[in-house]
Amino acid sequence: MSDSEIFREVEEALKEDRAKALWKKYGTLVVAAAVVVILAVGGYVLWQNYSRAQVERGGAELIAALSIAQEDESAGIEALSSYAQETGGDLAAMARLNSAALMANSGDLEGAVAGYRAVASDSNISAIWTDLAVYLAVLHSIDTANPAELADELLPLTAADNPWRHSARELTALLAIRQGDNAEALQIYEDLRDDNTVPPGLRDRASSMAALLAE
Repeated sequence: MSDSEIFREVEEALKEDRAKALWKKYGTLVVAAAVVVILAVGGYVLWQNYSRAQVERGGAELIAALSIAQEDESAGIEALSSYAQETGGDLAAMARLNSAALMANSGDLEGAVAGYRAVASDSNISAIWTDLAVYLAVLHSIDTANPAELADELLPLTAADNPWRHSARELTALLAIRQGDNAEALQIYEDLRDDNTVPPGLRDRASSMAALLAE
């Protein structure tokens, strides 16, 4: 299904006040692109926080574990878990996040969410990774957990100094739609659309959703 077809159905659903049903079909697709950006930024920050030699050495081992995952997801999860236990710290956090992503990809959302929440609660990991884990846990719980409680979890990530604030605000808007609060979602999308610090792709999505909700 093309982007234009998705947004056409979004528009029809909003006009018919079927926002909750809409979210069930397309919610995770709307934020999927944001996750790629998040992981890329996280990798850059990791590079800044560690010595070049340490990242290159640990990164090579992590890539090896990920290569295993490309051939066999179960073996990849095991390799990543082993790597995380041996490495520790932020490099291990990357492995654990990737392991949880593999679980989600294989359909084990419960295991994925548990993995993300384990990273989120680890005091030995930098806040940038624990916050990312919170975001991903909420993203993968969005169809099953209480949307108001999920929005509360995201609230600290929407702070002005949080690196994940824009993506967290976008996800908060989707949670508002799931609760039927289109007015709140519209306000968030308009704020994202008008904020020059928001990445262009996210701003485009916010602008499109704001236009649909305004109708």
